[in-house]
Formats: sequence, structure tokens, C-alpha cells
Amino acid sequence: MRKKRHVHLEPSFPVVVFLGAGASVEAGVPVSTGITRHLLEELEKESETELLRMIQFICDKLTSNSGSPPVDIELLLRTATYLADRNADPLTESNANPLPKFVVSWCAELAAIDPGGDGVLFRRLLREAKALLPRVLQPNKSVKYLSEINRLMNAFPKRKRFAPVIFTLNYDLCLEQSLNDANIKFTTGFEKGVWRPDALANPGIIRIFKLHGSLGWVRHPERRVIYDAYDSVQSDEILVESPEINHEIIFAIDNKLQASQPFLWLFQQCAEIVMRSSYIICIGYSFRDAHVNEIIGQAMASDPAKHLIFVSPSASKHTFDNVRGITFFPERVVPIKGRAARVLLGSRIQTELEKAERKHGADELF
Repeated sequence: MRKKRHVHLEPSFPVVVFLGAGASVEAGVPVSTGITRHLLEELEKESETELLRMIQFICDKLTSNSGSPPVDIELLLRTATYLADRNADPLTESNANPLPKFVVSWCAELAAIDPGGDGVLFRRLLREAKALLPRVLQPNKSVKYLSEINRLMNAFPKRKRFAPVIFTLNYDLCLEQSLNDANIKFTTGFEKGVWRPDALANPGIIRIFKLHGSLGWVRHPERRVIYDAYDSVQSDEILVESPEINHEIIFAIDNKLQASQPFLWLFQQCAEIVMRSSYIICIGYSFRDAHVNEIIGQAMASDPAKHLIFVSPSASKHTFDNVRGITFFPERVVPIKGRAARVLLGSRIQTELEKAERKHGADELF
């Protein structure tokens, strides 16, 4: 049979990895509802009865069920932000990202919680929650399993050697700690604590794109340059004015695609790299970020040879039933049911990659 000619560019990135909150759970880092539980515990210790009452009010309204489990911390804080600003910047359901009715209409319970309507109590909640975040997102268990991501390239012995490219939506430092402990070279785009995007162009080391920012990232108030405070405190050119770090993270806002740099650049790079990849691996990602879903969906739709492997305790062929932005291609999507540590320490991902690579090689012969 005559060999067909394929007109396409060889993908520059065999494997790209997306990490969601589920990837850090086994390191002891809580997911979003777990952070809400931690916040409640802290406020109970401090006898913050007003804040506790307000949180219970919001949770009850959002779930329409008194005594329900804590809601997602970002949903809780987004709602608190709306409530804090509802008089200064009136919102309606028609011009806002869908708001609960109690935010845009008069409510007796709300009037009792915030009688002055100045939103001071809601803003105090926002400060308390953001101050808690860096403490809660510290790993208290082994992070070693995350360094196993480096093994994924073993599935491609015949390809040019590239280190995995990792896109993470997590603010924590579990991945960085894991790679450091394993003496595996990586970059998050900083050199000596100063943001240098060219550092993410080196294919010989693991490149980590932190799409939503990170603990330790801080923006200079005047020059607007991003620094990694944990690595730059010894640098003479950086003045540390306070021991408190205002972590540069995209948190508890509706639109996580920000125009400010480096975030816009990181997303642009993500779209380009994913489009040029052969295999997309999602670990602990719940497919709830519309912008990331769009990037993955467009890449899968534009390349009939691209495969998606996703790892989750609840992974199944029905995962994408209600996910917008991603068209489900059953023959090219592989769900792996299991927790991140067990799957990474095992061989299931490599097996699936090798299987898909063999099939790709066979297809190229015809």
C-alpha cells in the first residue's frame, strides 16, 4: 500500500501536564471546601461570632440548605466581595456574572448582619481568609510522588528528549519542593528571584507555568515587576519593606484570565504549547476553569492525533458530560481512576502513553 504523506509540524512538546488542586491533596493541602473548613475552625478559636454568623448565612443561601457542608472558599469569598460592594456599586442579575438573588435584593437576614450597609464585616472576612491561605496551603505530608512526573518522558525513547512542561493552577509549592528534594532541575520563570520569562524557554529542564500565580510571588508597588520573595530576599536591588507578603495570586474572582503580566503571557504560552503537544495529562484537575478548558478543547479538536489522559478518584467516560469547552473524543481520551500519588508512583500513565505512541507509529505507516 502506498504510504500517505502527512503535512504537519512535528509537535515540539510530547507531553504537557496540567495539575489541579487534587494533585496536592495527598501532600496534606486541602481542596477549596477544606480551606473553608480551616477558616471556620480559625474563626471559632478566635470567637469571631459575627464572621461565623455571616459565613453560615452565605453558605445556607448558596446551598439553600441550612446546616449544609462548607462551600467552595472561592465562591464564598466572591459572594462576600459582592455583598461588600453591593451599595457602592449596585449589581443586577442581568449585568453580573450570575449572582445569588440575596445579593441583589433586600434580605432581612442580610440587613441584620450588615445594618449599616457599608460592607465592613464582609471586607474583614476577605482579609482573614487571605491571611489564612498561606498557612493552610503548606504541605504536611510527603510530596515525593510529584517528582515522578519527570518519568513520563521514558515513554518516548525514540523522540528527542524534552523535559515535561507543567501547567499548574495551584498556588502551593508542593511541586517545587518535590523537585528540589529529588534534585531535579526546574524553573518557574524566575532567575535569582526576578521574573525572567526567557527562563521558561529551556527545554532541558522541567518548566512550570503557574497560571494563577503562587505563594511567594510579590509585585513591586511602583515598578510593577514580579519577584519571588522566597528567592529574592538576599538581592540588593529588592527592598523588603515588610515581613508580610502580599502574594500575587488570582483568587476568588470571576474572571481568572487577567490582562496584567505575567498572567496574560502565561496563558498565551499555555495555548501555544498545548496546541503543539502530542499528549495532554491532567492530574487532579476538575475541569472547572473555562479558559483552561477552552485551550484543551481547541487543541484536541484541531489535532486528530492528540490524546488526553486524566487522573482523578472519580475519573470516568462521563466526566465531560457537563463540561463546556471540551468536546469528548472517546477514542482519544483515557480516564484513569485513582489518586495522584498512587497513579504517579505506578506505571499506568506510562503504559497508556506507550500504547498511544505505538498506535501513532503504526498509523504513520499508512
